[in-house]
Amino acid sequence: MKSKSEAGNQLLNLIQQVGVPNELHRDEAPEMGEDSKFNRICREYKIRSTFTEPYPPWQNKCENMIGFLSRKVKARRARRRIPKCVWDFHIVWEAHIYSRTVHEGHCTPLEALTGDTVDISEYTEFEFYDLIVYWDDRDNEAGQSIGRWLGPSHHIGSALFYYVLTEKVTILSRTSVQHITKEEFETYEMQERVKVYHETLNSSIDTESKYQNEEDGDDFIHVDVALPLGYEEEEDNYFGLPGVPDIDEMINSENARTEADTYDKYVGVDVILPNSADQKLMARVKKMVKSDDRNDPRFTIHCGTIAYMRLNSPTAQRTTLKQT
Repeated sequence: MKSKSEAGNQLLNLIQQVGVPNELHRDEAPEMGEDSKFNRICREYKIRSTFTEPYPPWQNKCENMIGFLSRKVKARRARRRIPKCVWDFHIVWEAHIYSRTVHEGHCTPLEALTGDTVDISEYTEFEFYDLIVYWDDRDNEAGQSIGRWLGPSHHIGSALFYYVLTEKVTILSRTSVQHITKEEFETYEMQERVKVYHETLNSSIDTESKYQNEEDGDDFIHVDVALPLGYEEEEDNYFGLPGVPDIDEMINSENARTEADTYDKYVGVDVILPNSADQKLMARVKKMVKSDDRNDPRFTIHCGTIAYMRLNSPTAQRTTLKQT
């Protein structure tokens, strides 16, 4: 929100995306007062409101969660040298990760809220502020640019759209995003391009919005969770999350109908696929077709002038989507 007065808009957003809550436990902040838009929406949708006492904020469980997320944001920002100017994208990403992770019971908080199996495909390939390359023109294979990954872009394009931070500190939404591999980064040309990107980025960010203060780093870095196996402390040595889960673990395969509905959103997505010469080509998922076996959905992916049928089995087809 740009200001607290927009709290009513966000409640309406929750109702549209998730549904009408039966009850809200909240404080009596002015933006949720008697004559506020927030309170009018509560009355309109018959949402029962309960309130905390005036001075013990810990009675509202979300206050503790805000503190928890803030500590995680500060720790990651200090460790990965993330500029403060992207703090809003950062805290949204941290909240998305937490709500899609099982902490108690047998399901994630988001599944407990909505009742739907959570698709984590958009979160498995990148960590926040990963160094990436992206394409502005899908027909220009050589026209790749350097950027930083800022999380999924859910309101633009089809599935697998991501926010990208450019060297001019502008935010783009692109689907043609991939890691810079270790082999690519070891070339002199790529190292020079990355160096120029960071020099331009640093000159475009005002001094106060750059990085966590050096003396503040130790205060935050030890409260974060331990790094998983395969992570590196130095940001330029980080090349992605180790051990990407198989997509079979993410897709609701309860029956053919729910499985097909899960895959529908991948139609129209732009992906990067290697050809027989191991060249990276832009491709687009055109449609889903089915074999005689109704449980065997397959995708037709058009790559340049060549059309590929992917593949002979659901498992192979899902693996291809995971890799792309």
